[in-house]
Amino acid sequence: MNFYLAFSFLKHALTAHNRRGHGIHSPHLFRLVNDVLPSKNPYYCFEKIEPIRQKLLTNQQVIEMHDLGTKGKKNPRYNVVIQSVAKNTLMPPQEAQQIFRLLVSLEKPCVCVELGTSLGITTAYLAAANSKNKIYTFEGAEKIADIASEMWQKLNLHNIELIRGNINETLPQVLNQLKTPIDFAILDANHTFEATMQYFEHITHHIHQKTIVLVDDIHASGEMYRAWKQICQHALVTATVDMFAFGLVFFDSHYIKQEFIC
Repeated sequence: MNFYLAFSFLKHALTAHNRRGHGIHSPHLFRLVNDVLPSKNPYYCFEKIEPIRQKLLTNQQVIEMHDLGTKGKKNPRYNVVIQSVAKNTLMPPQEAQQIFRLLVSLEKPCVCVELGTSLGITTAYLAAANSKNKIYTFEGAEKIADIASEMWQKLNLHNIELIRGNINETLPQVLNQLKTPIDFAILDANHTFEATMQYFEHITHHIHQKTIVLVDDIHASGEMYRAWKQICQHALVTATVDMFAFGLVFFDSHYIKQEFIC
């Protein structure tokens, strides 16, 4: 754990006065924080998805990575072992399953946008939550996208649209073609302040009052934490929940403008 992450963890622990939903006035948001996200109840699809994660975590195949994100600034093309990609980029099971439960709790088909497909495990959870969900997932690394696509076929998930290429270019193009607003979005691509804010602004042009945006790795670096704090103060944002590993952003006008730490 680097110094910034250790400092953030300590700060988070010491300032978590709203932990476990204390101070949340909205019954829906309170239920989300206290019942939905902490739930440990397994779903059938977990048993299908997690063995694939384990295979990726032991896969020694070497592929060429074309990284358009943070790590690719100095050397955008390099060789990498799939095992290393899985270890460093996949969202942990607990977090991915929290997102799954969140989508299930919405009790309706959702339009989901995921920025940063990686090897497609989180995408699989988004798709499995409801077969009528429509998932638009964006990935800049061609080989990584190929592996994810093959995995979804094995899981028989057919409600995923994979958008390849530079997200800075593909995101506005795809969003402008959407016929319905976004219900749920994950920002987990280029982990810089500028890119995160740019992605968030694009998303806010295609939301409705009940849209939820998840910003991943908000405590992973100074840039990401700065982006998170700026998002919390955004004019359209009415409530945020800092889960440490990720942050949830809400736009419901019925919520009192407040930041919660859980």
